[in-house]
Amino acid sequence: MAEPGFEWTELYTEIAEKIKTGGEQWIKDAVRSLVPDLLPKSFYQSKDAKHEAGDLRDSYDPFSFFALFNYDDEKRIKILNVIKGSGMITGEIPDLFHGIPSIYNPHIDIPSRALDFSEWERSKVIDKLWKLFNAAMAYADSVDQQKYEAFIVEFDAVKAFYGSGWFTTTSILYEMRPDVFLPLDSNTRRLLSKSDPPSDWDSFWKESYSDILKGTAPTAEQYLKILDHVSKLIDEQKLGDGIISFPALSYNAWKESSLLRTADKRGK
Repeated sequence: MAEPGFEWTELYTEIAEKIKTGGEQWIKDAVRSLVPDLLPKSFYQSKDAKHEAGDLRDSYDPFSFFALFNYDDEKRIKILNVIKGSGMITGEIPDLFHGIPSIYNPHIDIPSRALDFSEWERSKVIDKLWKLFNAAMAYADSVDQQKYEAFIVEFDAVKAFYGSGWFTTTSILYEMRPDVFLPLDSNTRRLLSKSDPPSDWDSFWKESYSDILKGTAPTAEQYLKILDHVSKLIDEQKLGDGIISFPALSYNAWKESSLLRTADKRGK
């Protein structure tokens, strides 16, 4: 049973499982249920397309779909209620979504036309995103060397496409399996910067950790090493009272950032 405010973790995990089982067809059915007013233009065949089912794109990926309902609470609740009303999910739709980083445009649809992809390029990116999704879900279910190596290959392949878009990638991985993955958005990185890397890390890893917290995109190996480090910090209660999970860490990072912004405004 999730803590109050974090019930979304169970619902989002269910959605990821539905996608893992139903594949792209499940996403297509969910998208079609959202026509006409809950989709960005990038989900249509062209920027001039009308909000009609026949004008929808033919291919979708899990990351773009998750990003669709992660912009603001009002819209996300509408989208989730429509999908539930269509019988595609069974979990309760919560009122609170503590610990979900906001994903702003142009990342609402990751391989969007705003990036000037040709259809061939789009299909290639969508294929890579599906491979990362499948590797991440397999890794989240149970870890062995083969799944570890597969995740590294697919994460780094997507990173090569997006560069600075790595924040979106880690955030949506976290939303798909919040018990396993961590968002490395600016708020979370700021909170983590208060803790030092382990003393037994060599100079390369310590420098890498510092660079990543300053905004450098991590490789998959670096990302997984950070997850292991942060998990230990949480277990040892070194990140603060009440931070007992990745979602709690993300939420506290957001609260701390909000307080800092408020203090800055008052000081000006």
